[in-house]
Amino acid sequence: MHKFATETYRSLCVSEPEKVTWQNLVPKLAFKHRYLMHGILSLASLYIATTLDPSHGRHYVGTGLEYHSMSLEPFRMAIDI
Repeated sequence: MHKFATETYRSLCVSEPEKVTWQNLVPKLAFKHRYLMHGILSLASLYIATTLDPSHGRHYVGTGLEYHSMSLEPFRMAIDI
């Protein structure tokens, strides 16, 4: 979560005003919605993987994909309501 709130969020911002949303609002919402937390952790893991040597980054890619998978079903249920 720390990596997301300090670095990863920037990769999601197109304009300056979006920074507050991605750095503050989205993480706060993630504490209420598990699928969003898993999505954030997935993005942060994949972001970390891009900053490492490929042999070390594989672990983070695997972790990112696991979090991504965990987020899908709860997200589908949330948007079905």
